[in-house]
Amino acid sequence: MVDDLNYKDFVILLSAFNPEAYIYYRRLTASERRCEELVTQVPESTRPLLRQIEAIQETTAKKAEAWNAVERSLNSRLQEAEAKAAGAEERERAVNERLSQTLSRINVLEAQISCLRTEQTQLTKSLEKERQRASESRQDYLALKEEADTHEGRVNLLQEEIKELKQKHKQELHKALTHRALLQQDVEREKAARLELEKAAHLQSSIVPEQNPIARTKSAFENGLARRLSNASSVSSMEESFYLQASLDSSDTLSERQNPGEPTLSSYHLKSKTPNAYEVALSK
Repeated sequence: MVDDLNYKDFVILLSAFNPEAYIYYRRLTASERRCEELVTQVPESTRPLLRQIEAIQETTAKKAEAWNAVERSLNSRLQEAEAKAAGAEERERAVNERLSQTLSRINVLEAQISCLRTEQTQLTKSLEKERQRASESRQDYLALKEEADTHEGRVNLLQEEIKELKQKHKQELHKALTHRALLQQDVEREKAARLELEKAAHLQSSIVPEQNPIARTKSAFENGLARRLSNASSVSSMEESFYLQASLDSSDTLSERQNPGEPTLSSYHLKSKTPNAYEVALSK
């Protein structure tokens, strides 16, 4: 039974790989059968023919062996081809997997690129807004700088005017103080003269009963003294106004010029100064 199976497998493989050999094999098989039938039927005179048939059979067997060798070679080549096909399939599967991974990665990268483009668009818009704000801020800065330059020019002019006014007030104050000192000297002299006249009048009243010349002299003296005192009071009021104005100017100037540790002179402190001390404070 095993021989029958091998024979059948051989016939199938031979018919599959070499149809021409299969045809020859079938003819050989048919000839062998026919030869066997003829051997049983032919007489002794057919022996030479039988030998020819045996020779043909030997030749056919040799050809069959050659065809078997060809078949084995073809089988080995078939196995190699199948192994190569399996390797190619494995490589194709690996390539397909890598292609699938690459496609998925490409999709992820495309999504990231889309997000980055959206972010770039937003950043571009933000940059334009910031540039616009910077331009507006620069314009505001230039306008403020121009205004500051204008104010600085006005401040310089005002400072010059303040310096001129302070110089003028110093001169007027010096004149007023000089005039006041002269008036005070006159008042002192008048007081001294009045005291002397009172003493003389007192002495004369005890001696001479008549008082009309002394009364007239006393009245004239009192009128002159009152006039001088009114002038002194007007000078004093003008001097107080100078003190007030100069104290305000001095407080502003001293507050600007003072060092971090230097105390500020108050207007009350300036008013409480004597004229000479006040002149010294202004000269500083």
